[in-house]
Amino acid sequence: KNVNETLLLRALKSSSLRLPVPTKIIKKYDKRTDCIKGS
Repeated sequence: KNVNETLLLRALKSSSLRLPVPTKIIKKYDKRTDCIKGS
């Protein structure tokens, strides 16, 4: 699960360089990564 989320975040960051990603999606994943780091 952690690997999938890492790949998903990596894809999200790489795609954000080409396409504008809604801030809602970015904030959503930021919260998830914060929860993962916290736990």
